[in-house]
Amino acid sequence: MKNLIWITSMVILCVNISISQNETTNKISADVYDEKNYHIKSVKLQGQEADIFDAANFINENLGSKRITIRGDFHSNAKMTLLRFDSNKLDEFDQVSDYCPTSTFSMKAVFGIGGKSTEDFTGVVVEKVVADSPADLTGVLVNDVITTFNGQLVETFCDILLELKNCEAGQSVPFVFIRNGEIKEDHVTIGGRLIEKINFIPCNSIDQNQWTSEDEIQDNFVSMDVFPNPTNGISYMKFNSTSNDPLNVYLMDAKGGIIKHTQHKTVNASVSQNIIFNDFKEGTYLLVAEQGNQIVTEKIVFVNQ
Repeated sequence: MKNLIWITSMVILCVNISISQNETTNKISADVYDEKNYHIKSVKLQGQEADIFDAANFINENLGSKRITIRGDFHSNAKMTLLRFDSNKLDEFDQVSDYCPTSTFSMKAVFGIGGKSTEDFTGVVVEKVVADSPADLTGVLVNDVITTFNGQLVETFCDILLELKNCEAGQSVPFVFIRNGEIKEDHVTIGGRLIEKINFIPCNSIDQNQWTSEDEIQDNFVSMDVFPNPTNGISYMKFNSTSNDPLNVYLMDAKGGIIKHTQHKTVNASVSQNIIFNDFKEGTYLLVAEQGNQIVTEKIVFVNQ
C-alpha cells in the first residue's frame, strides 16, 4: 500500500512538473539552533544581499551553537551554484575553530522547455520554451506535444528529465512531437549547465596544493591555461593532466548553449586546442574542460576589433 501511494504521488508530481532555466532570484537562508533545536538566529536574503552574504564568516561567528544550517541557490542560464551546509553532518563540528568553502562541479544536460503530461499520458505538452535554449534554437513551440525523446516513449515530464540524465552536453538527440495534428521528428543539440556545489569543511583539512575559484579549479592532477584572455579572435587552451581519460571541451555561451564541443580520446600529459571566436558575437563565454569526475572552467571575454 505504501508503494502504491508513493507511485501515485510521483505520477501526480510528474504530470504537473515543469522546468525553468531562467530563474534569476538568488536566495540564501542561514539558521542557528540551540540545544533544544529551537531557532536562536535566522537570516533570509535574496538578490544582491544573498550574493554578498559571507557564509564562512556566519559559520565561524556561530561556532558555539549546537547546530548551523545554510542553504543557498544562485542561478544563471549557464551555471547554478548550490550552497549546502549542516553542522549535524560533521563529526567534530564543535572542536574546529575555522571553516572554509570547498567546491565540486558537474555538468547538467539542458533541453530548455517547461510542460506537463497530456490527459491520456501519451506525451508532454510544451507550455514554455526558454529563450535561446537548445529547444528554442531547434524550433520547438508552445503546444507541441513531445511523444518520444532520445528513442524513449514520453508519458510524463519525468520521462524527459530522466532521459536527459543519460545525455551529454553537445550530444545530438532525436525527438518526435505532434504539431497541429501532424507527427514530426527532429534533433536537438543538448545544452549544458554547470552545477557548482559548495560545502564548508575545517580549513586545516583542505589540501594546500588545491584551491578553488569561480573561474578555475586547479589541483596537483589537473590544470588549464587559456591565453590571451580577453581575446580579439583566437585563444589558446592548454590542459594538463596525469590521467589518460577522455577529455571533453565545451565552449558555452551565456545562455548555456554549446557553441562547440571537442572530444580528445586520450590525454598524454597535456592537450592544446585553439578556440576561434571570429564569427561569434562579442561577450563572455565559458570554456569547460571535463575529464572523468573533474571539471575545470574559465571565462573568456571576446572583443571584436
